[in-house]
Amino acid sequence: MSLHYPNGQYAVQIIGSRLGKSGKGNPQWCVSVKPYAVENSNAPVDSAERWCSLSIEPYERTIFRALTDKSIDYVVQDLDNLGITVSNWGQLDENDPNHVELRGKNTIAVCSHETYEGKEREKWGFARSKGELQIEALSPAEVMQLNALFRDRLFKPMQPAAATPAPMPVTNKPETKDDLPF
Repeated sequence: MSLHYPNGQYAVQIIGSRLGKSGKGNPQWCVSVKPYAVENSNAPVDSAERWCSLSIEPYERTIFRALTDKSIDYVVQDLDNLGITVSNWGQLDENDPNHVELRGKNTIAVCSHETYEGKEREKWGFARSKGELQIEALSPAEVMQLNALFRDRLFKPMQPAAATPAPMPVTNKPETKDDLPF
């Protein structure tokens, strides 16, 4: 397969979200995305020219996020950056009756290129699918095991509210030099 997308950052729309198993049998979060704009890194950050329409046909890509002890904090950071709050890992799978709807959400993804087994390929997130995506579903018992291992990482402790200073009284009396503290 030849490279379709050049290296760079892309504005993408999430079109699917599933939990499944990697080729090594580890649980993973698979997020299907469709790029719709590419970043023009030469343009000023806040300018209208920063993001350009794609000059190529947009094709679906998948971002794979491993759900292991070594990667879980990065996945939780991704969820936070996306503004996603879940109380159960199963909610990331669109086939779960209590899933959090991610389809239609826009975000930024990075495409890079790497050589794998002697061939150049795109890399979205940690990996991209080869051909049609085949995701072996996690069983309810495996989702329960994921929750037992990492559910506490989904909850953030409540931060105490900052104390609000009392408002200063307003007086209509004009200041005199005797009122000044110096």
